[in-house]
This record gives sequence, structure tokens and C-alpha cells, in this order.
Amino acid sequence: MNSHFSVADLSPSLVSEIKQLEERLRADVNENIVLIAYSEDPAQESASPSEHPH
Repeated sequence: MNSHFSVADLSPSLVSEIKQLEERLRADVNENIVLIAYSEDPAQESASPSEHPH
């Protein structure tokens, strides 16, 4: 299945929560962790016939 995604439209408070989680993860693993939020685009879910050869 070929899914298409776009950047999620998040409220500032959700973005803040994600950044706080990034900081906690960085502290736990001592690595630069970046979380990215995408939403699946249901209109793009079905692929064109050329993407699914029979």
C-alpha cells in the first residue's frame, strides 16, 4: 500500500508537548531526537494503477 502524508496541523499546545517529549528522550538516550508529526491523507490513499502492477 502506498500512503501519502502531509505535515500534521497541530495546535501550539500539542507542538509544545512534542518538544517536551523530545527533550525527555534526548536526556534519556543522550542523542539528538527529533519527532515529526504527519497525518495520512485519505484522498491520496489509493494509488494509481501504474503503482500497483498486476
